Amino acid sequence: MNNTTPFAVQAIILLQNYIKQLGFTPVIHFELEGCYQLDSKIKRFSLDYQRINRQLAHAGIDGELVPEYWYSQWEYVSLFNGQSPLKEANNLSQALHLLPRFFAEQGISKTLIKPVVWSGDKGKLASGSGDIFTTETRAVHIPNAVQMNISALDSEGKNIIIERGFGEYLQQCFLDTSLNCCLIYLPEEEAFERLALKTKYGLAAELCSPVDISGGHQGSIALYKEVGKHNQAMGEEPVLYNHKNEVLVKRQNWQKTARIEHRIGASSMQYNAYFNIIYSY
Repeated sequence: MNNTTPFAVQAIILLQNYIKQLGFTPVIHFELEGCYQLDSKIKRFSLDYQRINRQLAHAGIDGELVPEYWYSQWEYVSLFNGQSPLKEANNLSQALHLLPRFFAEQGISKTLIKPVVWSGDKGKLASGSGDIFTTETRAVHIPNAVQMNISALDSEGKNIIIERGFGEYLQQCFLDTSLNCCLIYLPEEEAFERLALKTKYGLAAELCSPVDISGGHQGSIALYKEVGKHNQAMGEEPVLYNHKNEVLVKRQNWQKTARIEHRIGASSMQYNAYFNIIYSY
């Protein structure tokens, strides 16, 4: 924690209590992207995600690590354990400092929690494909983001994002305040370079989000209801399985998963989860 964080913690507690008095429960979850670099002598490597997830659980962190898009990229994602926004800030703050140690225990020389990993990978997507790479070996700059998923529950546990245009209103609030607050969620100069990767560094095919941050199905401040980032159905829940444990029937409960996704934030060791929780309030 830096010197200002204890004051931020007190502010979060006051805000939590205030919103509770209004009859609502805020729900905030983080996602954090990063990369790793291996010693040049290591030719074959497979990251043991299960081991790291056991370590995160042992540390009392409501989150897990999953593989991300690029070969050396990973993502920390929150678990939905009913944690408060303050506990969620504690989770991410702890993860930022523990993950480099967990990676080092597996022989990784560098853990990169930074806005852009320059020349972090090689290759390029084939035209018209979302997951097939060409044989091109140009260096690719990998952008890493932090995003907040924000919703709120009423006294009956129902998601109010879907009620009476509240989601649209909250999305507009973030759009109105993001520019003035950008130093909070873009905490270092390199974070602003990340915003230009599509136009300046030729990653338009790899980065599917539109230039316009106004949202819709996709965007940096998106309101997700029936469909998600890739136009996939939101809130699908399995209802019936076959003898091979394959899902035969699903139902869609998008009302439960509807949220604002604020994904302008840049991965950084300087990112302060506590400040960003306050911003989301």
